[in-house]
Amino acid sequence: MPPPAPIPATRVLALRWPMIATMTLAFLAVGIAYIQVAPRQYRAAALISVDTKADAVVRAPAQAPDFNIQSANIDGQVEILQSEELVRQLADSIAEDPAFVAALQPTGLSLAALRNGVKSWLQSSSGDDSGQANVRMLQSQTSIKRVGLTNLIEISATAANPDAAAKLANAYANVFIADQLKRREDVARRTSQALQARAEELQRSAQDAQNAVEQLKFGGSQQDENAAAARVRLQTLESTARAYRDVHDRFLARYVETWQQQFLSVPEAQVVSRAFPPNSKSWPRELLILSAALLLGVSLGSIMALVLRWPKSAKED
Repeated sequence: MPPPAPIPATRVLALRWPMIATMTLAFLAVGIAYIQVAPRQYRAAALISVDTKADAVVRAPAQAPDFNIQSANIDGQVEILQSEELVRQLADSIAEDPAFVAALQPTGLSLAALRNGVKSWLQSSSGDDSGQANVRMLQSQTSIKRVGLTNLIEISATAANPDAAAKLANAYANVFIADQLKRREDVARRTSQALQARAEELQRSAQDAQNAVEQLKFGGSQQDENAAAARVRLQTLESTARAYRDVHDRFLARYVETWQQQFLSVPEAQVVSRAFPPNSKSWPRELLILSAALLLGVSLGSIMALVLRWPKSAKED
């Protein structure tokens, strides 16, 4: 007798619908239970605008901006925001408020709590300090992203209550702005010092040239056979002295400008929208969780039904 034809997959699924339904209901139950016990998380975001026209203080005012350089500058600011050094500054800025730090600690069955628990265990095993643990916690609860191809950067923070989330996002933005201001002041200070040194060097050169002019004018007679050569040399020295004075004056004006910028520095970035406490939670997302549970239940139940094919019998036929 020829071997019996295999049961079509659709018939197997139809025959095994109790298994699929049971698996689906089980996953839905797990999803509902997670929604009930998962700690509520709230997300707040601040928006920063990067001034792409604010270049280094030594850039010539008439120099045309390069849009590729400007875009790279914005990407660079994103990297600075994500740097561990800046997150450490953020951790230091909020360390004076223990209640705020406690409000940021993830609890319950959240993924952030699980990650932080594993990291804390690893850090305690390796001897890392609590400051490093705070940095890791803040990195797990904040995110930085550029808004499309614009000059806007979003700083978002997640916490167990709306006020803490908004406060953390705003604190992050404030630390970044303060860091930007300090960087520009440092650049202006270093540039000012370099220009001052160059101006003093040019002043000495101009004085030496002027002394040579005075010495040639009053140090010897120009009535002999060398008078013509002396006058030519005098004109050359006077021209050199004027050139040194002009360059010195320009450097001196630039020095004064950069020296003033130490006290009038404006950061490249400005907060255009501060974070406010959100009205609704960002996690758990009921629809997403239940949809994922439904999909997993149906998929796994169907796979099991196909793997454990219904045996052939006259009752099924």
